[in-house]
Amino acid sequence: MSEMETEKSAQESSKEELRRQLYASLRSTGVLDSMKGQLRARLLEHLRHHKEDLIQPKKKQRKPSLIERLLSSLFLDYLESNGFTFTVSVFMPESQMASWPPFSYQEMLELLHLGPTSDLHVRLKLGGEGRECLAHQLVTVLQQMADRNSIQEVSTQTSPAEACKRAMRTSCTSPRQLERSLKEVEDAYIRKKEAHDAQRALPHHSLEDKLTVLHQEFDARVNAEVALQVCRIRDYEINAARMDEAARYRRQLARDREELEDMHKSRMDRVKAREESLLERMLSKEKAIESSAYEQRQKILLEITSLREREIKLRQLKESQERREEKLDERELQLRAKEEEVGLERKALYVQADEIAASRRKELEEQYKELCDRLHHDQTLLAAEREQLKDEKVAMAIALAASRSDKELIQALHRRLSVEERLKLEMSIRELEEKLKQQTSPAPALANTREQRLEEQLRESQAGLEEERLQRQAIEKEKKTLERKLQQKV
Repeated sequence: MSEMETEKSAQESSKEELRRQLYASLRSTGVLDSMKGQLRARLLEHLRHHKEDLIQPKKKQRKPSLIERLLSSLFLDYLESNGFTFTVSVFMPESQMASWPPFSYQEMLELLHLGPTSDLHVRLKLGGEGRECLAHQLVTVLQQMADRNSIQEVSTQTSPAEACKRAMRTSCTSPRQLERSLKEVEDAYIRKKEAHDAQRALPHHSLEDKLTVLHQEFDARVNAEVALQVCRIRDYEINAARMDEAARYRRQLARDREELEDMHKSRMDRVKAREESLLERMLSKEKAIESSAYEQRQKILLEITSLREREIKLRQLKESQERREEKLDERELQLRAKEEEVGLERKALYVQADEIAASRRKELEEQYKELCDRLHHDQTLLAAEREQLKDEKVAMAIALAASRSDKELIQALHRRLSVEERLKLEMSIRELEEKLKQQTSPAPALANTREQRLEEQLRESQAGLEEERLQRQAIEKEKKTLERKLQQKV
């Protein structure tokens, strides 16, 4: 969510910067001012059209004269050369320049009677494409002419013919030479006029001479006026007709241009509508792509978080396994030490048991020998007693041979004695054997119990080791499966 908020804030800041840059560029180029002027002019026209009672309508528009159109063209040229786009947008509808298009630079020169052969025309065209507006150039030329006329120069002209020749020679020279030649022509004209006035002032001999002079003057004036009218018709009216034709042609061009512009606008509107539909589709597609990308990012983030959690769990499992392995190693070492201790104890116990058994055997053997010696002694005594008894029996048999009853008694006694002796011997032998068994049995029993305990401990330790090994194998299998899943997802 923090990433999305940062992206939105960055987009808003970029949009605001773009708006500011567009506003500054439009304001610097004058597009905003021109739009404001056009809106004002349209509002005024709309109000004049719909609210004629509230706003006093102007008089009917008349056709502007050539001088007015020339002045407005000069003023428009001045505004365009200085970059006053807002003033141009306001001046065009108010001066009727929209219906009567302005003159071109060449047409303005023709209306000012500046032919292509004149020095002033050449001087105005010297600037080329980087020249200033025509009004500014004319004002500068007039200032220069006024400054030059203020300077008094002494002329050495003697005749008007020479002055005209000199003026014709210097017609294609610099402006200073042109000014000098014009001044010389003026001086010659003034001199000629003074001479003519002097001739008129002289007394004539008769009225006929005066009338002839007056007729000549009148003819000269009429001829001059006719020449002036002809020149005016040639220069002014022909130029006016030419300008009218040019204006008609321009109107036709403007109409055709308007029709073409209307067609172009309709086509552009269609193209704009298509572009807007395409933009809407593109925006919808971009939104869908952004939403899908956002969802995929969220899924990837969730997967990354799950993978990180799994990595943390695996690290914890590894650490726990390492700890378990360390504990198992410690247990193995302890069990090995215990096994060694048990082995040593077992060996010591076996040695002690062997020593005890050997000592017991020796003691039992000695006791057995003593018992055997006693039995042998008893047997010898019994044998001696038996011999004595035999002797006594013989004696008794001899003594008591007379009677069978005595013999039967002796035989019964003899039988009883033999049975009792046998029973006593068997009882004594059994007692000795039991004593031997009791003396020899406790040491191996203790050894067997200790061995059994040690074996049980070993079995328990082995079972614990096997369980831990099985746990290790299961953990390793889980690790392998998790690693495979991670590789598949990546």
